[in-house]
Amino acid sequence: MTPRHERIAYQVHAVASEAGWNMTLDEVAEAVGESRHVVRAIIRQKKWHDRLRSQSLDYKAHYDN
Repeated sequence: MTPRHERIAYQVHAVASEAGWNMTLDEVAEAVGESRHVVRAIIRQKKWHDRLRSQSLDYKAHYDN
């Protein structure tokens, strides 16, 4: 990994572990100020994908219109 990606990985780990990994990918990306694509790639490389909370879609809110 590049030094930039190592820095982001450190930030991801710090933010997510403090929250008990009870965060979604989008929440982590927003917290560290990086795109979800960069954060997703780092999470995959570090094999942390099973630690984060799943993205969930509120189907009821989607179909209430």
